[in-house]
Amino acid sequence: LEGNLADMHYYFGIAILALVAVRLVLRLKNGAPPPPPETSGAIELAGRISHWLFYVLLVVVPVTGLLGYYYGDPYGEWHTYAKPVFIGLIALHVAASLYHQFWRKDGLLTRMLKPE
Repeated sequence: LEGNLADMHYYFGIAILALVAVRLVLRLKNGAPPPPPETSGAIELAGRISHWLFYVLLVVVPVTGLLGYYYGDPYGEWHTYAKPVFIGLIALHVAASLYHQFWRKDGLLTRMLKPE
């Protein structure tokens, strides 16, 4: 069972890396949607930074996982240390989505679920 889980982890990492490559090409080709109206510069900057940090992690984590698998440490350690960073960024993303939906009521969450 443990070998099967390790294999799944390996292949999911490769699949994530491939999907992120496609997503990055689309993002660079089409750009990002504009921020909701009346968004402050600080919130817009925080959104841009957090989204690009997601992209960086979604590339670096699978790459360090592969390097760790084939070459060992320090790549495996870097791969492991990324987990709490990812969890924190996901929590921030969820909190920001809820802030936009329930505090600002600017429709951002709806736009995320049904892009135009």
